[in-house]
Amino acid sequence: MNKCTKTRGKPCRGIYALSRNKLIRLCLLIASLGGLALSPVQGQVKSPIITLSAEQLSLKEIFRQIELKGNVVINYSEEVVDATTKVSVKVEKVSVAQAVQAALRSTPYEFVISGGAYIIRRKPFPDPGKGPGEITGKIIDEENGEPVIGATIRIANKGVTTDENGAFTFHLPKGKYEAEISFVGYGVKKVTDIIIRDGETFSLNIPLKREKGQLGIVTISARRMKETGTNAAIVNEIREADAVVNGISKEQITRSQDRDAAEVVRRIPGVSVMQNRFIVIRGMGQRYNTVMLNGVIAPSFEPDSRAFSFDIIPSGMVDRIMVYKTAVPELPGDFAGGVVKVYTTGVPVKNSLNISYSSSYRPASTFKDFYGQKDGKYAWLGYDDGMYKRPVGYVPYDADFATRMEATQKFNKNWEAEKKGTAIPDQRLSIDVARRILLSNKTRLGVVGGLGYSQTKQYKRQYRNPRGQSNAAGTLGGVQLINAVDEWYDRDVRLNGLVNVSLDIGEQHHFSFKNLYTHLGSTRYMYRKGYMPFDGMAEVGVPPGDNLEQFVLTNDYRGIYTGQLNGSHELFGGVTKINWLAGYTKSSFYAPDERRRTHSANAGTVDWKPWVINFVGLGTQGRDQRVYMNGTEGVKTGGLDLEQKVSMGDFRPMLKAGFYWEDKTKSASYISFTHIDAAIAGGAEAGFNTYEAFNKLKAGYLATEIPFLKKFKLYGGLRIEDNLQHMGTTSRDAVGAGAGPILLNLQKTSLLPSVNLSYNLTRNTLIRAAYYKTLNRPEFREISAIYYYDMANNSYVYGNPNLLPQADIDNIDLRLEHYPGPGEMITLALFHKKITNPYELYGTASTSGVTYRWQNSEKARNYGAELDVMLGLGRYFTGSGWLSGQLQKLSLLFNASYVFSRLELGKAQRDQQFVDYRPLMGQSPYLINTGINYTDDLLGLKLNVSYNVIGKRIAAIGTQQLATVWELPRHSLDFTFSKLITKELELKGGVQNILNSRFVFAQDMNRDGTFDMIENDGESLYLLDHDNRYQSWYERAYFTLGIGIKL
Repeated sequence: MNKCTKTRGKPCRGIYALSRNKLIRLCLLIASLGGLALSPVQGQVKSPIITLSAEQLSLKEIFRQIELKGNVVINYSEEVVDATTKVSVKVEKVSVAQAVQAALRSTPYEFVISGGAYIIRRKPFPDPGKGPGEITGKIIDEENGEPVIGATIRIANKGVTTDENGAFTFHLPKGKYEAEISFVGYGVKKVTDIIIRDGETFSLNIPLKREKGQLGIVTISARRMKETGTNAAIVNEIREADAVVNGISKEQITRSQDRDAAEVVRRIPGVSVMQNRFIVIRGMGQRYNTVMLNGVIAPSFEPDSRAFSFDIIPSGMVDRIMVYKTAVPELPGDFAGGVVKVYTTGVPVKNSLNISYSSSYRPASTFKDFYGQKDGKYAWLGYDDGMYKRPVGYVPYDADFATRMEATQKFNKNWEAEKKGTAIPDQRLSIDVARRILLSNKTRLGVVGGLGYSQTKQYKRQYRNPRGQSNAAGTLGGVQLINAVDEWYDRDVRLNGLVNVSLDIGEQHHFSFKNLYTHLGSTRYMYRKGYMPFDGMAEVGVPPGDNLEQFVLTNDYRGIYTGQLNGSHELFGGVTKINWLAGYTKSSFYAPDERRRTHSANAGTVDWKPWVINFVGLGTQGRDQRVYMNGTEGVKTGGLDLEQKVSMGDFRPMLKAGFYWEDKTKSASYISFTHIDAAIAGGAEAGFNTYEAFNKLKAGYLATEIPFLKKFKLYGGLRIEDNLQHMGTTSRDAVGAGAGPILLNLQKTSLLPSVNLSYNLTRNTLIRAAYYKTLNRPEFREISAIYYYDMANNSYVYGNPNLLPQADIDNIDLRLEHYPGPGEMITLALFHKKITNPYELYGTASTSGVTYRWQNSEKARNYGAELDVMLGLGRYFTGSGWLSGQLQKLSLLFNASYVFSRLELGKAQRDQQFVDYRPLMGQSPYLINTGINYTDDLLGLKLNVSYNVIGKRIAAIGTQQLATVWELPRHSLDFTFSKLITKELELKGGVQNILNSRFVFAQDMNRDGTFDMIENDGESLYLLDHDNRYQSWYERAYFTLGIGIKL
């Protein structure tokens, strides 16, 4: 007789310690196979006849005798059935069913037969009573979706057990209830906020999670029962993790009305966002953070950065985002801030069809005149139809005029922006469908598909006034480079598709194939008008003192396909687990035909007319040009993880091992054509300003989890990474020792130990401590000789083939975690990082303009504290009055971070910057996110108010020629709501950026640590004799209204 015994607070162990649900399915498989082999043609099996006589024997012994005599399997859970109960039985020549019935006659138990297996369970509780409301549901295993048979559900001091399908039913009067679900191997789960209404059926499909750890009862809210994408699921995942983790759930994402993952991640403690795309974790910029998409390292969308662009993933396709801030051996070693795991929507508990449509209004843009380039026929889908394809390869600069003019005629004539009518409100439409298909009693297929489309238009007026650096003595002022106002007309079209397929074979084998395709097509028209100061330098071909006018038309197309095939297998009753993964990802960046034109006029000319077109000479940038940028990246990955439980009496450690393989290839090019005397010259010359590269990473790890002294758990091990980085590029230098082709081969093997120790102070409180080594490698773009001119910011950006192959990082973490109630948590964390040879982007200014170049600094330290609070107020306000009732519907989210970094500079860098140390680039000294949620399930109403602020941070590092640029704090306040109109129809909307806080980037010219402002015609300006407003703009409030249909 196979059974599962359980001691208090400990899950079953060993090869025979199967959960009851698992054992049932094993027996069914054996019985089914046996029936096929031995049964007669008609498919009937003759029931064995047995005789049994026993006086005051335990049920355990009687069941054993029946199994032996009847050649059957009897299954039960000792949490439900007291097998020590003594009974007397005397039967002669009866069927097995009659013998079992006789044994249970005087007990509170009964049996059911499923596939030949006898399942002992508790008799149903007395009928809870008929009422106007009904609650029905199904209890399933969270990991594989299989029904949990015999689970106990208690509501209002009454209860039932689930049947062979895991189903149950209650009839209850209207009101608000709580349920408690229990089953051996799964612990106890509480479900709150069950709302029963007159004449309605409340459906409650509950996934039970198998026990792990020692923290007791898991409690969730019925209104948040959405599997992994709920707040409660996030809390449980954080609680059970072996590392320091923070995260955000689909539930929180839905409340916030965030449009993409870039807006989502800024609500995670210690995380901020730069340029509305790139995340900063614990003060570490995007290059110090690794992103994994469904278990595979995500590629870069950017032509000049390793960063993963979070803004390309719509929030509606995100199930949850987890940020791992400490290392464990199975995680990639290339990070300093964190490893971000993005999970797209998986298979839900039930079949569904969801349709969502919304429209948004921008006061500065919507229903206003909108300008842009001439569109191709696929522009509404965000694709180029070939209109802006590069028509020629290379045109020598010394070619005769007729040859160059012939090439010029092959280009399109779309130099001018045209009026596109008025900007309609932003449009967003998404459709997703989920289906669960039962192929057999042991095989289940799940399919999720989704499509999304959006088109947005935005007008932005930006003030730009970059200035050079003051001298070492701190004399006020500095050279003013340009003073201008930009008008930007941006259009974004986004397409998304998702197909996830999963297959479960029994409980032990799970396969999934996840596919995501997303594409973003962007066009921009920028009109710039200003002047070149008399004390400045010649920029973009315009001499000091002259007026300036520039026109820029751009196309950017970014796309990604990522697919992962993975499997998980449990062997020997879950003692051995195997997980494997194979993935392929391809991303592309295509920016064809960026057209740049520059006009100038003498300062004394009336109304800044007539303009003179600056067709300037050989090799110049940012004047009158056509530029083509292209980049592709492909990543192949494979991985295998093994987990083995070991049982040595009460000592039950776990061993883990695995490997990870990644093969990445990337190519990029920056090709420009310059007008000389109105004719084209330039283009793709012998590989100049291009690179071809690959990176091969091989990693393996060994780890162990050791519980000891009942409340301690140690998890740690060693990860070994061998990395080869290869690049072929061409120097930008025409002459000298560094001229010509450059071939780089950077190979290094790294040992990365990590140790995570946790101690359970109480059932609901634990403390974690961790030490680990990580690293940071340069990205392809950073070590290449390629350069390009950023027209929007009037600056050159260069790579540096002389960068060191690796930055080394030592990390220490300490975190206290408390889980006061259902779906609630309070965490406080401290951390410290020591970084050797960090990578940063330095800026300089010279007669040729502003340039930025990657360099290694000497060393840096980064330390700080994080506080994260998630509380529901229902447990704290228990009164029956109106006010208490309203407060019970509130929940509070709050997280705050304080981060301090100190970068120690080498002598050459100190001489350039006039300081001995400064913060790391992108590091804010503080971040605050807070939100208040109001949920009234009876009314179907949800309200949310959220607030965010970050401290000042370095946006661009300066030198003695160019003052460092700081992004100043800005306050963001958002409001969202949703209201159920019917059971299937929902109205939702909100207002973002209510405070309309201004984006300001400034230069501290006198280096006093403050920024002095004056007000002039409503525009915040910086005193020329003190500090400088580098650039600034408003984005105004953003209003959204939409509907959702759930079928």
